[in-house]
Amino acid sequence: DSVCVGSERHYRIDGEENSTYAWRLTDPIGTVTYLPETADTITVVWNMAAGEYIMSVTQTSIHGCDSIELGTIHVFELPQAFAGINDTLCNASPYTLAMATATDYSGLLWTTTGDGLFDNAAALNSTYTFGPTDILNGTVTLTISATGYGREGSCPPAESSMTITINNLVTDIDTTPASCYSTPDGTVTFTASGGSEPYTYVLDGDTNTTGLFTGIAAGVYNYTISDASGCEITGEVNVTSPALMAATVTQLNINCFGASNGEIEITGISGGSGNYEYRINGGSWQSEVNFTGLTPGDYVVEVRDVNAPACIVILDNITITEPDILAATVTHTDNSYAGANDGTITVSDATGGTGNYEYSLDGITWQSSPIFPNLAPDTYNVIIRDASVPGCFVEVTVVEVLEGPALMADIDSTNV
Repeated sequence: DSVCVGSERHYRIDGEENSTYAWRLTDPIGTVTYLPETADTITVVWNMAAGEYIMSVTQTSIHGCDSIELGTIHVFELPQAFAGINDTLCNASPYTLAMATATDYSGLLWTTTGDGLFDNAAALNSTYTFGPTDILNGTVTLTISATGYGREGSCPPAESSMTITINNLVTDIDTTPASCYSTPDGTVTFTASGGSEPYTYVLDGDTNTTGLFTGIAAGVYNYTISDASGCEITGEVNVTSPALMAATVTQLNINCFGASNGEIEITGISGGSGNYEYRINGGSWQSEVNFTGLTPGDYVVEVRDVNAPACIVILDNITITEPDILAATVTHTDNSYAGANDGTITVSDATGGTGNYEYSLDGITWQSSPIFPNLAPDTYNVIIRDASVPGCFVEVTVVEVLEGPALMADIDSTNV
């Protein structure tokens, strides 16, 4: 027979009617115990140490004949099982039952109150994968049952249970973009759920218990959220912003000394919200991309995002230039004699402007030659202009070409 400590068993021997019986039990170390029963049936409660016992019975018939029967009984300790202590998990990852122990068992079986699966329900340290219902309920109880070595009915199975709480900490994340590239006015809002309150939020070293972080510049930030049970979730959050505003700034320099016709034009604007205003040298903002009527000087060209007026970017520093003033040297020759009309005016050493010149004595007729010949006695306005900018001219000087002396002759006559 095979039994467990504490079990009750009934033994019977078939013998001749009216015989008497003497029952003896020999323990594992050879000690013999005579049992009081004399009938052919005996009840034994195995409240004794585990081991191998020999039970013998001597039958004495009414005729005085004796016969002996022997049997071996294996007594085993009761099975023991421990599923482990109740546990709280931070997520529903597969769980290995590493704390489970069992002794004196011939077989094991894990069962669950949920809908998860064991990788091997007959293994002591099985791994349990949580099912959808387990996760939804947040708890599940796992039970281990250990079957003893004794024959069926002689060893009640040992059972032990442990409850797992799935502390599934999660968070929603909302971000508000920064209004301007590199301006720290974005926000990050964490809303944790699950787990055990209160929650602690950490964003790149900044800690609070509200989950709201303000004054955030555009960038990628690491976060950690922990609950009262010590569970944590980590990750990255990206705070965006409009792209840096950029554009091409072109200039048109003044084309004539003293004029006010410089221009600045802004093209190819990008970034920001797409709604822009512009200004130069801290002046008034305008939506027009052209600045005209500019005098010589330095100009700071800025753009701002109309939807975020504090978002201002310097696009360029521009210097509007002007050419040097037109100037020249003027010489002349008077008429050689009265009525000769051979006076001249010569313009030389012209400077300023673009370097391409035309000349005039009346502002109407222009020539590229700096020499005016065959001039009659008169007063002339000598004018130079930039041939590349016809409207840019300067009266260099006023020249008076004088009449030459009258021709005189001595005439001798002879009368006839």
